[in-house]
Amino acid sequence: MDGTFLAFSQKLDDPITVGADEKRFTHFVLLKEMDSLKKYYTTETYGGNAATYIIKKNGTMAYYDADADDIFGVRNIFKAPEEAEYIQDTDFNAIRDRLAADGIAAANIMPGGTEYYYCLTTIETYDMTLMLLIPAEYVAVLPLY
Repeated sequence: MDGTFLAFSQKLDDPITVGADEKRFTHFVLLKEMDSLKKYYTTETYGGNAATYIIKKNGTMAYYDADADDIFGVRNIFKAPEEAEYIQDTDFNAIRDRLAADGIAAANIMPGGTEYYYCLTTIETYDMTLMLLIPAEYVAVLPLY
């Protein structure tokens, strides 16, 4: 198959035996094509300058979509905002609390000396988190006349 997929698996309580050769199935696997999820994370508004991460519950990256290299460069995406300098008086623990309470949270951080805005939102159907990361220079930019 061509494409990029998220794979979800669930162990069956009781294995299923099928066919004359009695093949045993112990897990159910669902593949979800990433293109079908793009409506949730398109970054066209920012001219392709934003990055999108789909993050598993434990913080590891399930998917990354951007025109540039991975900004954070870590496998556990939650590590970067945990360790980053925050512009406002907040930290990642407060952001996680807000995400848990409201299903959405946002902040601006300075990883590597560049200011970024990020927004986290839960994808309840898949038990994952969506992160949109935008360089500050592309947020609320007014044209010069």
